Amino acid sequence: RWLGPVRGSMLLFVLGCMACGIECTALTTGFPYGVFSYGEKAGTLLLGQVPWSTPFSWITIVLGCYAFVSRFAATWWRQIFGTVGLMLCVDAVLDPIAVSLGLWSYAAPGVYYGVPFSNFMGWVLSSALGAGVVYVFSSYARAKHLSLPTSLSAGLYYSLILWLGLAFFSFSVLPSLMPRP
Repeated sequence: RWLGPVRGSMLLFVLGCMACGIECTALTTGFPYGVFSYGEKAGTLLLGQVPWSTPFSWITIVLGCYAFVSRFAATWWRQIFGTVGLMLCVDAVLDPIAVSLGLWSYAAPGVYYGVPFSNFMGWVLSSALGAGVVYVFSSYARAKHLSLPTSLSAGLYYSLILWLGLAFFSFSVLPSLMPRP
C-alpha cells in the first residue's frame, strides 16, 4: 500500500529477480559470495539452481532491514550503510545455521562456523544493491510525504526469531547472540 499496487509489485519483482540473479551468478562464478552449493535440504530449485524460497527470504530481509534503519537514519547514505550493516548481522546468524543444517555448503569453509569471509563481502555488495533499489523506489513515497511503514520490519523479526531459535537449539551460541533489531 505504501508504494501503491503497481510500484509495490514492481519493487517486489525487481528485488526477487535481483536475489535470483545474484544467487545464480554466485553459483556459476563464485562471485560475490564465494564458491558454494545448495544441499538437498534446500528444496526445489528455480532455474535448476536457486531454492524457490530465496527471493521471498531475501526480499523480507532487505525490506525489513531498510524499514528498521530508516526509522533512525535520515540521509540516504545512512539508510544504505545502516541497512548493509544490519543485513550483515542477520547473515551472521542465518548463514552458520543454514550451513550446519546442510542447506548449503562452501567449497572453502571459513573460520566463522564454516562461513568464509567472501560470503560476508558478497552480502555487503548485495545488501547495498538491494537497499539502493528500495531507496530509489521509495523516492515516490517520499515525494508524496508518505513514510516507510514500520510494519515492513515484521517479517524480519519473525525470520530472526526462527533463525535465532535454530542457532540456540543447535548450540551455535555465538550466532544466537548477534545484535538484534
